[in-house]
Amino acid sequence: IKMKLSELKAQTLTSPEAKARYDALEPKYALISALLTARSNAKMTQAEVATRMGTKQSAVARMEAGSGNVTIESIRKYAEATGCNLMLMLQPTKTEPSPNDPADNNANAEVRLAA
Repeated sequence: IKMKLSELKAQTLTSPEAKARYDALEPKYALISALLTARSNAKMTQAEVATRMGTKQSAVARMEAGSGNVTIESIRKYAEATGCNLMLMLQPTKTEPSPNDPADNNANAEVRLAA
């Protein structure tokens, strides 16, 4: 049976469990995309980024592949090496604030950290 990837994805994501697992990976792949875009825009190789970060090319390759646990400090160094600022944003996960929940008083608050 031949099936397009988009059709397979749509069929698979009808399962709530599969959709939840898929959605949980989004932040990881968003970070990978941001790293690759930053390096591409800087017109740098992994080796050049690594030199500026004070690490090895293989460490940069692991970061860009999403392997292992990457620290915020490593991401900050990568951003600096590629001429970027690191901006982290925390957003509430609730879509509708509850009037009875005091924790929802700051439901629209953002926290941004810039390096």
